[in-house]
Amino acid sequence: FFALILFFSSFDVRAQSGIMSLYNKANSQYRDGDFSSAIVGYEKAIDSGGKTSFLFYNLGNAYFEDENIGKAILWYERARKLAPRDEDIRVNLRFARQVKKDRESEDNGDIQRLLSNLFNFPTMNELSVVYSIGWVCLFFIAGWYVYYREWKGKLFILLLVFLFISSFSGVWLFSRIYFDAGESPAIVMNEIVTARSGPGINQTEVFVVHEGTKVYVKRKENEWVLIRLHSGLGGWVLQSQIESI
Repeated sequence: FFALILFFSSFDVRAQSGIMSLYNKANSQYRDGDFSSAIVGYEKAIDSGGKTSFLFYNLGNAYFEDENIGKAILWYERARKLAPRDEDIRVNLRFARQVKKDRESEDNGDIQRLLSNLFNFPTMNELSVVYSIGWVCLFFIAGWYVYYREWKGKLFILLLVFLFISSFSGVWLFSRIYFDAGESPAIVMNEIVTARSGPGINQTEVFVVHEGTKVYVKRKENEWVLIRLHSGLGGWVLQSQIESI
């Protein structure tokens, strides 16, 4: 058993070492202005298991410098999901949105934006940790009571505190999971994409979107997907023309 633990631990260390080697090499290529090679290096690090916000962010920067605005916004968005409070990610994403061709606002009003920022302030991992800690503490409090058969005032207060923490964080966590599952955001990858009234090339043209625009996938039918813009306007595009965040 311990031999297996040591084997898999050493394997993980070797994997992380390989990822960092690819990441550092890509950083060097980025600093030298070789953005195409840096992109390849960052993507190899991600394919090897690197799933960190700074890796996604650097890949977004490399794509931006390589003048691929769609991919840049995609990786900035993916980085922001992992680190929603990172100011560098938010600033670069905001700038990239200003550079793209479509000028449609992707933000809500001040109050809605504030509520959205509060709702998304903690990461999913942070909510999961708080939720787990709350239940672990409740378990120990219950074990203390079962073992000592004492129900003191302080113990009861601790029970209420951790019950509130676990319940509140649990509702928050599962609300985030529910909304994330139903939202399905994506980024337009092609320079120009024509949305149609139905899933077919012969259907009526409804509107045109450009590279880097954020859309929301509502339904899929074969190789076609129904998308909605932030304004609520909807149409069908080929699935290959967009990439999920």
